[in-house]
Amino acid sequence: MAYGLLRRLTIAWGFSLFLLLNGAVIGWVRGEAWWLWGAFLLLAGLVASLRAAFYRDSRLVREPLSPEAVVPLTAVAACGITLALVAYGGRVSETAWWGVVFSELAPDSLRFTVGLTGVLLLVGMVRLLRPARFAPLAWDAATRSRIAALGGLAPREADGAVFGEGERAGFAFLRREGVWLALGDPAGERKDAISAIWRFRDLCERAGVDAAFWRVGPAYLRVYADIGLHAVPLREREGETPRYLALRAERDLESLRPLLPPEMRRAAEELERSRAA
Repeated sequence: MAYGLLRRLTIAWGFSLFLLLNGAVIGWVRGEAWWLWGAFLLLAGLVASLRAAFYRDSRLVREPLSPEAVVPLTAVAACGITLALVAYGGRVSETAWWGVVFSELAPDSLRFTVGLTGVLLLVGMVRLLRPARFAPLAWDAATRSRIAALGGLAPREADGAVFGEGERAGFAFLRREGVWLALGDPAGERKDAISAIWRFRDLCERAGVDAAFWRVGPAYLRVYADIGLHAVPLREREGETPRYLALRAERDLESLRPLLPPEMRRAAEELERSRAA
């Protein structure tokens, strides 16, 4: 669950809430002290209040059910049933599953089976909770028109575009050595814009490069912080909306300026000269 919660997945939020409530009910039925099942309810209330922070779909929800998804789903179901059967019978019924693996009361075959089942369960859950896969769109006339229609930056030169899961928000980006630079905030519906930011982050992670966002406003600074980016204020003319460069802390503004398209680089340099004057 921690893996899914870290990536703001809705399904991980739902499962976490279910498990906490289930633990509270089991503790109450078994006659445990009130503070024990009360702690579960308190945590469940805190998790429920954070619903807005979990806005991403996992591949289990977003993608069509395929053999690649059926295998971990079946493994999770089978492993969960197996561990439940072990928990409700035998001399180790009161022992946690990882305790069974090291218990001298259990036969070697049971210890091996429970250990393998536990590992398969964890691997299957991680695979099911991975974010939905996607591919960026090529930068052509149609894609540029879509970005422009949403109100985003649509330069003549770009290497691709990323849209949100609902395709109601998106932005253009540039591929450079070691960093992919998004051009401005995602334009479009706010919820879909947030998913577009996270999709770009996942895309950069798979490609082994850093993500950066050029000339973003204050609206999504918290989301950029969630994906590990630091906002550096850019110099603007007096009275204009503050703009930022969101990037990894180890990078700096001057190293990214040459990566911009020519027309945007000239505009940035003119703005710097006007501020200096």
